[in-house]
Amino acid sequence: MRKGIILIAVLTLVVIILGMASAYFSYVVTEKKALDRNLGLIKAFYIAEAGLDRCLSRLKNNITTNLTESFGEGFYSISATNIGGLAYRLTSTGTAQNSLGDTLASKTFSIYVKETPFNVFSYFTNNEYFTQCSRGWCWQTPVWFTTGDALYGPIFTNSEFHIAGDPAFHGPVGSATDEIIYMNGGPPNDNPYFDPAYDPNPSLGQDTIDMPTFDDSNLQDLKADAVNFTGDTKIDFINDGTMTVTNANKGWVNHNMALPAEKSVFVDGGNLYVSGTLDGEMTLGADTNASGGKGNIVVTDNLRFKDRYDGAALRADPMLESSSTNYLGLVAGKDVIVDKNAPSDLEINASIMALGDSFIVERWWDSNYNKGTLLVLGGIIQEERGPVGTFRGDTKISGFSKSYHYDERLLTKNLPYFPTTGEYEVVSWKRN
Repeated sequence: MRKGIILIAVLTLVVIILGMASAYFSYVVTEKKALDRNLGLIKAFYIAEAGLDRCLSRLKNNITTNLTESFGEGFYSISATNIGGLAYRLTSTGTAQNSLGDTLASKTFSIYVKETPFNVFSYFTNNEYFTQCSRGWCWQTPVWFTTGDALYGPIFTNSEFHIAGDPAFHGPVGSATDEIIYMNGGPPNDNPYFDPAYDPNPSLGQDTIDMPTFDDSNLQDLKADAVNFTGDTKIDFINDGTMTVTNANKGWVNHNMALPAEKSVFVDGGNLYVSGTLDGEMTLGADTNASGGKGNIVVTDNLRFKDRYDGAALRADPMLESSSTNYLGLVAGKDVIVDKNAPSDLEINASIMALGDSFIVERWWDSNYNKGTLLVLGGIIQEERGPVGTFRGDTKISGFSKSYHYDERLLTKNLPYFPTTGEYEVVSWKRN
């Protein structure tokens, strides 16, 4: 009897132990599966991220075809879809696998990117030196930011900034080089102001941004789609939404016409002379002909938006209402030039781009042309920095003082046919 009770107790204990062991084994298996899934999700996350990087790299090389590719312990499937203009949706699904090739988990991410047009810059140069030539010799001269100069908006150069005195920079400042060159050894003798609302120190050593050429797709489209003229052409914008055009090959002298529906004009093998008050949106281009002749844009007088005016007076602060629909891009295959006979105080409302050389003032070195202030509302992008005047110490002796103001609308605006940087900014992202 006693032995029977002991046997029953032992059997009961064994059953209990086996039950606990079975429950524990089941728990371990469940936890192992959960752990594998969690590890799979983590791996899938990083695989999907790698896929987005690969997709963006391909997009920068104009490759938008779908791709599935092995990566680490799994694979990603990527796609790039144009959703209008310069914007794309990039999608990547990362799949994590075990050693047998079984799927552990998948993650899908989408990011929305936009290619950056050059018109986002208030000021951009490839080279902060100006090339001069005489009697078969050429040399480069640094161009300086000096006391009295004021720049607003995003500022970048692939070269070194040259600073003398106390210029002021009201916007993010960047350079692809690691130094700033000071005329007088730097602070306190040279004491530039970098607006702390953006960054009290310029961002040096950034990646180089390559300048475009007229062979790039946007500018090829400009040539193809724009209203075209051959040879020297003069355009004067009228504040009623029209313009007058003078072109010898057309036999036109102050020919009045509506602004083109294509929002663009292109001049081949001539200079484009421009002034007036624009009521609308336009990009003007000029390039050299097959033999390399001309291709400059010349500003002969004030070039303003209609919306710069409040009645008969110019707006002060803000200089332009954010609701304005007036935009202008100037793209020259060679130089954008301020005519030597332009007014002493000159204003240009445009995003200016000189692909061949510079934005420059004619006879900038001549003290007989000692001007007042050159006000630019928009941006200046140029291959090499062109001088707009000369100075001795803190005193200007020829040309203009600079007052460059950024048109903040250009941060989100793509001007018609304006060149792009080849870089993409992430606008938004989502996880599916």
